[in-house]
Amino acid sequence: MLLIMLCFCAAHRRSLRLRRVTASRSQALIETFSESTTPRYLVADSKLYTEENSQNLGKLPFITRIPNTLTVMQQVITQALDFDQWAPMDETYRFQRFDLCHYGIAQRWLVIYSEAAFRRAERKACRRNVGIAPRKTLEKARNKEYQKVQKQLFHPSLMP
Repeated sequence: MLLIMLCFCAAHRRSLRLRRVTASRSQALIETFSESTTPRYLVADSKLYTEENSQNLGKLPFITRIPNTLTVMQQVITQALDFDQWAPMDETYRFQRFDLCHYGIAQRWLVIYSEAAFRRAERKACRRNVGIAPRKTLEKARNKEYQKVQKQLFHPSLMP
C-alpha cells in the first residue's frame, strides 16, 4: 500500500502553533506506520527532505525527490556523469543507483538520465553564456567533489 501525505513539510515559515500541530501529526503517522503489517511508504515532494525533518524521516520508509539546493545532490549527479555506468529504464531513460548516508540516514538514491533533459540543460547553459574554466580548475574542482561524495558513499553506517 502506498500512502501519499505531506505532513512533514518544513515549518521554518510557520507559526509555533502550526509547527506543534505538524509535529503531532508526524508522530501519529510514525506510530501508525509502526503498527501496520503491510509496507507503507511516505511519498512527498522535495520540501519533505530537510535536515529538520531528518529525525522523522529516519523512522519511516520514504520516497522523495532530493532538492536541487543541496550540494550533495549536485555532487552525486556529477559523479554519475563521470562514472557513466547507466542501466536502462526504458528507451528514453537510464539510471544509476547510489547508496549513501545523508542527514544520518542510510539511503538509496537514483540518478535518472534523459538525453532530452541533458540537451535542454546544455542549451540553457549556452544561452547564459557560461564561461569555460581552465582545465586544471575543472579537474581540481571535480576531484574535490568526488572525494566528498566518496566519503558519503562509503560511510561506516552503510558497511555490512
